[in-house]
Amino acid sequence: MNAERRYDGMNIFDDQIAELADLLIGVEGIKSTYKARRDKAWVRKIGNEDLRDALLRMPDIQIYIIVTLIFEDKSILDIRNEKNMSPSGIRREIRSMHDTLIRKM
Repeated sequence: MNAERRYDGMNIFDDQIAELADLLIGVEGIKSTYKARRDKAWVRKIGNEDLRDALLRMPDIQIYIIVTLIFEDKSILDIRNEKNMSPSGIRREIRSMHDTLIRKM
């Protein structure tokens, strides 16, 4: 994992986030489905059944991170501020969801 430290002390987890973003954004209509409904309906757009099931079983905080970073174009700093999470807590969640989703590909 490559992490870059920003001026505010947050790490940018570019490799893991980029891999997850590529995986999800590549699904036709997924972002527009989220934007239209603001719920988990976007998960049904995923053709890979194992991946879809893994997303449906993810904890709410991991879905929140995916939605915030990928669909709402916010930053890890936004997550830290909105959820009052430590950088290590965010890193742990990102690593966990990355490992889970990449195994399902």
